[in-house]
Amino acid sequence: MATEHGLPTSPCLNFATLFEKIATIVANDEHMQKVITFTTSTGPGSGRGRPPKLQPQPATNKLLLQLESLRRRYSLTWDTVEDTFNRITEGDPLQGVSLKSEIQGAIKDALKAQDLDYFFSLNVESIISFRNIGPHLLKLGIQRKHLMDPSLMKQLKLPTGSLVSNGVVVDLMTFSKITMHVNTRAVLENLGANISTISDQTLSRKLNDVMTKYKGLSKSLHHKNGSANMNVFLDQEFNSLHPQGPPQRTLTQQTSTEQSLSASQCTNARLRRQLEDTELQLKAVQNANNILQESTKEKNQQLLALEEEIKTLKKRLQDMKMLVENKEEALRTARATVTHIKRTNFYKRNKRKEMEIKRQEAVITQHMNMGCNRIIRKLRKDKKLLQTRASNARKDKERLRASSDKKINQLKQDIVDLLTQERNENAAEQERVVRLKDEKGNFLHEAKVCVMALVGECEVPATRCGEVIRTVVWHILNARVPETDLPSQRSALRFSDQAHVITKAHVMDVLMEQDNYDLHIDGTSRSGNKYISQSVNTPEGTLSLGYTPLAREDTSSLLEVTIQMLEEVSDLSASGEEAQEKFLQLLSGLSTVMSDRAAVMKSYGRALEEERRLLLDTEDGMNFLHCNAHFLLGLASEIKKTLAEEDKTRPEIPPGFRRAGECLVYRFIRLACDCLGPRGDDKNGCRDTWLAYCATIAQRPSTISSFRENRFNNTFQGAASLHYHRQEVQDCLEIYLPHRNQKVQTVVTDSKDETTDVHLVALGLIYFRITGPYWQLLGTKVHYLDFYQFVGDLVDTLRAWQDDPSSALSPDCPPVFRGIHFQEQPNVLQSLLAISEEKAELVKVVLKKLAKAMMTATERQLADFLPGGKYHSCEDEELRQKLAHSLVTNLVAEESFADLDFSLFKRRNGSLHHHSTIAMLKKNKSISNWFLHQSHEDQQNMMSMSAKKAQSLRKQHQQLQANTLTKRRELMEAEKRKRDTKEQKRTQKQTEILDTLKLHNGPCTSADDLDRMLQVCTTSASLKTGLRAEVLFQKLVLGKKSPLLQVTGKPLEVLTLSALRP
Repeated sequence: MATEHGLPTSPCLNFATLFEKIATIVANDEHMQKVITFTTSTGPGSGRGRPPKLQPQPATNKLLLQLESLRRRYSLTWDTVEDTFNRITEGDPLQGVSLKSEIQGAIKDALKAQDLDYFFSLNVESIISFRNIGPHLLKLGIQRKHLMDPSLMKQLKLPTGSLVSNGVVVDLMTFSKITMHVNTRAVLENLGANISTISDQTLSRKLNDVMTKYKGLSKSLHHKNGSANMNVFLDQEFNSLHPQGPPQRTLTQQTSTEQSLSASQCTNARLRRQLEDTELQLKAVQNANNILQESTKEKNQQLLALEEEIKTLKKRLQDMKMLVENKEEALRTARATVTHIKRTNFYKRNKRKEMEIKRQEAVITQHMNMGCNRIIRKLRKDKKLLQTRASNARKDKERLRASSDKKINQLKQDIVDLLTQERNENAAEQERVVRLKDEKGNFLHEAKVCVMALVGECEVPATRCGEVIRTVVWHILNARVPETDLPSQRSALRFSDQAHVITKAHVMDVLMEQDNYDLHIDGTSRSGNKYISQSVNTPEGTLSLGYTPLAREDTSSLLEVTIQMLEEVSDLSASGEEAQEKFLQLLSGLSTVMSDRAAVMKSYGRALEEERRLLLDTEDGMNFLHCNAHFLLGLASEIKKTLAEEDKTRPEIPPGFRRAGECLVYRFIRLACDCLGPRGDDKNGCRDTWLAYCATIAQRPSTISSFRENRFNNTFQGAASLHYHRQEVQDCLEIYLPHRNQKVQTVVTDSKDETTDVHLVALGLIYFRITGPYWQLLGTKVHYLDFYQFVGDLVDTLRAWQDDPSSALSPDCPPVFRGIHFQEQPNVLQSLLAISEEKAELVKVVLKKLAKAMMTATERQLADFLPGGKYHSCEDEELRQKLAHSLVTNLVAEESFADLDFSLFKRRNGSLHHHSTIAMLKKNKSISNWFLHQSHEDQQNMMSMSAKKAQSLRKQHQQLQANTLTKRRELMEAEKRKRDTKEQKRTQKQTEILDTLKLHNGPCTSADDLDRMLQVCTTSASLKTGLRAEVLFQKLVLGKKSPLLQVTGKPLEVLTLSALRP
């Protein structure tokens, strides 16, 4: 048997004997006498004497035990012992280690040591290293000095192929718990762990996760495969370990009773495992008790053997005493004989013999007495030692018996406590219920707010709100909600109607605090229905006002929608004259309107300004701004016309799909993005083949974007990406897609056309030089009155390109817009610039023409920012203050319609009122950002107000939608009557024409018919009437379209027979 330090052990010493030997060594050691003097002179109350100088000594186990003996004998403190140890030893062999724990460890090892001299000579540092360094660190050759000194760790040569395993991490964390100066991160980095990108907090969490997993596996070592699982875990590389969080509970359809039974079964299983562990501990204590009893029995047998030996020695002593008595009797007899002999002649000779006998007798007596005394002393000493050992054994037995009884009683008490706790937990679990309704059966205020936030801001369907609340309460609060307390679909919709009122009250509150605000308005059509989206922009942000249905998008309808919106917002918190005052205040704050450049929007602006002037009786005008993002659509339209004119000059047009008036490069961009880009034609496209080709063969990602993604810039961006992938598109579609439909074949044909590629390069350069930076400019917070500076930069660039566009093809081309650096997709830009000189010259010719077309669009749509325009270099400080928060685009409405598309797709049967509610709550965040920040009293008042007005407001919107349908039907009927009247007039006209032709032998279908008509028409007037009827017959009855079919009053010779042929 050996200690954990590798020393041979034998139960040959006890605690008292060990410290008796240590005390003897201390008494005979001069150096330790100086240490005693030093410790007693430096203690409290020791006087002012100078302590003796101590000689340095190696830190051995002998020194530790001597210091412990002094501490016990002189009642020294641990601080004094530690200070004495540091003064005696050389260096700091116990850096970061508790001296108290090492002394206690040395005592335990000394009691087991077979050779004390060898144990006393062992160095403390080697023992500490072997005791505290784990097997995985020792396997790498790491000692304590390496862990305490990072410089030595860097010099250590690790074995080839060594990894930072979990075992190394466990040994390192175990060592760091008993030390105080170990830098765990530095040690792991020196061992080669890749933790440079991990923060200290993340590293600490990972190390703790490893120790947690190690402790869990340690507890299950006695299970099946427990040791194998532990070995796999310790050999696993630390960097590849990703501790998993607790498993997510799977939602099942079980009842609450089944859930309670499942929880009770889990708890019973846990208690059974604890009871098994307790029984194992009890068996271990009983085994230790049995071993102690066997040891005590063996010692008792040894004591009986020694007692028998003592009896034998006593018997020998009695025999020797009897022998002495016999000798004494013989001596007395000899003395009597001597006395008799004295009287004889042989006296002298006998005298000498007598003296010799006495001397021999004294020597024999002395030797006998010395042997007996030595044996007696040894036997007495052995007897005392055995009695001490037996007493200690009895004491240990009693102590272990008392300790085991105490542990057994404690375990029994713990079992009782666990059973009681289980019963209490089951009772508490059954009683833990979260109520969403009060005693009257009404929903609580918090439950209503929760449903509003779920339906609006989280877009949870009204049918699922109850399930969501129940799931969250169960998993987060470990409680249940009664089925009768969960909100139904109707309740959720009722609360969403109240949220509609609250979000408009939020808009009202924000607008009443502003001196002026902007109105963003735009219209769209979805599934044959027209909708108007309105939003307000303030210094605090943009707020949505929902959607309004329209029968026809005309001036009167738009004006009615705006006025109705302001009246609806003002009527929420007031009525009568107060509501009218708030309406006028809102109308006076409406100083700016942002829209697109539609003609109806211009007339709407004038009508709104006139209405505002009449209601407020003021001459203060309004500002009507146009969306500058639509300028990109104007650029694309002008460029499309110019390239279409270019296609007319081409000798041959490549075959394929083509829309009316569409140029070839636009066809290629549209079809290629539809076939190869995302959100394209899944049925006739080949995006899957294209992506596989890019990933495996081309080995670079696809940059082809969707043609539906950004309608303002998709043409230019698509042109740049298609030129970048031109050769790859040809190889992929021709080689790896042999069976191509006509749409894909058109893409292949256009990709090979050089003229189309020249147009692609030109459009791609426009994207990187103008439209891309312009789109980036629109995303910045530029002041509306400062936008003219960037328009001036654009105009200067276009004028320069009309003369020489070489700068567009230069890699060092300066940015067109000041401060805007467009750095997206540099590899695509590099491919546009890396063209041949011949193609570059063709691109320059195209860019000159396109620059002229873009200049036309700029002068038409950005005229307000050009010299002489309304917003060019405007110095009006009042206007600048009004437009301080104004946006340069109307993309707010575009985003609103995107939300509407998603809402219509997700809630196909929802009303427009509900779609507006979702859009406003999602955009405005009225519940989380405004309502919850109000006082509790204001929240209660607002909830009460919304409950009163929600139903009426919903009915009002439903009635508005119904009126819109009625008005749309009326407009359709009026249109039908108009068409019928027009058709009736056309039929009447055709009848009159046929009657006139019959009078002149018409209609004419040949030259002979014309000759007969000339014969019938004898006068010039009748001939003119007949020819006019023939021309009108060809045009209005037969529907022919020819430039010769015109009644111009020219001489009759210009009319040819071919013009009259059917």
